[in-house]
Amino acid sequence: MAAVAAASAELLIIGWYIFRVLLQGS
Repeated sequence: MAAVAAASAELLIIGWYIFRVLLQGS
């Protein structure tokens, strides 16, 4: 379960980073 939680957290961080980059790019 810890591995799944860590993977979910990383996906959230990556998704938020991409979201910010897209907002800054447009």
